[in-house]
Amino acid sequence: MLGVCVTDQAMRRLPMATRYARTLINAIRRLVRFQIGGRNQRALLIVMLSPFMPVRSLNEAAQFSGVSKNLVGEVLGVRHPSTALMHLRRNGERRLIAHLRRLAHADPSVRSRQAVTLCIDDCTRRVRGDMGGLAHPCYSGADKKTVFGLNIEELVAVIGDGLEVIVLDVRVMLPRHDGPGQQRETLGEWAIAALARINTAVQRAGLDLRESYLSVDSAYANGDMGKAAEALGLHLVSEIRATWIVTGPLGLSLPSNVYLWLYDRVHAADFKPLRGDPGTTYFRHHVDSRVFGQIVVVTFHFPDEIKHLFTPYTDMMSITMRRAAKRRWQIERTFWDLKQLLGLKMIHQQIRSRVLIRIYLAFMHWQAIKDCATEFGITVDAYAKVLRHDPQAVLAEIRLSSEFVPDLNPSAASVEEIAASRET
Repeated sequence: MLGVCVTDQAMRRLPMATRYARTLINAIRRLVRFQIGGRNQRALLIVMLSPFMPVRSLNEAAQFSGVSKNLVGEVLGVRHPSTALMHLRRNGERRLIAHLRRLAHADPSVRSRQAVTLCIDDCTRRVRGDMGGLAHPCYSGADKKTVFGLNIEELVAVIGDGLEVIVLDVRVMLPRHDGPGQQRETLGEWAIAALARINTAVQRAGLDLRESYLSVDSAYANGDMGKAAEALGLHLVSEIRATWIVTGPLGLSLPSNVYLWLYDRVHAADFKPLRGDPGTTYFRHHVDSRVFGQIVVVTFHFPDEIKHLFTPYTDMMSITMRRAAKRRWQIERTFWDLKQLLGLKMIHQQIRSRVLIRIYLAFMHWQAIKDCATEFGITVDAYAKVLRHDPQAVLAEIRLSSEFVPDLNPSAASVEEIAASRET
């Protein structure tokens, strides 16, 4: 995954914080693929690793690190947001293709344990200021109401039950009217376009996504998404929407929340224990929906909640549906880590390009720290705690990593940046 052997004797002799910081910086360097000189590399690493420093803003981070705050601002301003997004996407495509290539030559048991689940979800975060015009009133599922904030969407690939999590695409939702004549893509349009792009990259490598799973939030579960999943050969799993009209075996048509409430009580004695998930029971049945036609609905009674999952694929096992839904919750973990650890709340700039690039850099940071935490066999939170307790070790590794890199003109855009800016 990282190409880093954590049992290497030289690394094992280093203090833990130094070892963690060095591994993380190396992972970041592979993701970001710096096209800038030593001073500017240091400034960009300070931006990305500032959440591990005892600071509340980038100005304080620059002061703590002993670099010019103007340099920190310059290094954000010189890079185009689409460059960061391009690197994020290409890294995700490369890793997904490498895994699919390994699966193509693996035996059936390995293919089953390391199946790919593509997961799509969004998240709303409250912010202060208009964030370069990106902040707008949007619905927050956590608050159960509309709030003023940023709405961010993510497409990830989860390998197995979390063996590896690969960020494939990210989008910051624009306000409803972002300039004369401009209409933003809806949730479903962006997701379908992102899936098509990933599928094209995979097919170009001589592989395909068929028989993989697609686990999406209920906001994305519509007829267009169902058609896209079927065309790509993906097995769709999602939660059923409360407002859908469904028809049961007796021909009675009701909103799904009313129908399932009644059905669960009539069949309360028919719920079975779910293998491999103590304390969870389930009941499986078929209904007709106006959106997908006949679907399988499985009601899961967890110790603390009830979930109604559905799939148009009638042969899919109930435990497979449960696992696919559980893998999507990896995205919720991503968003939580971004909020708690990666300093999205520290973004105070009101220039759109700088807000965007900091968000994309935060996702790159999360990908790198997730990979490192997996290599060391710990959680992202535990990894971050070690670094937060020793910010001087982080700072020393930042300086060391850029010490022997020659300084370049920060305003000289790379060929990749020019190409990326033209794409947008």
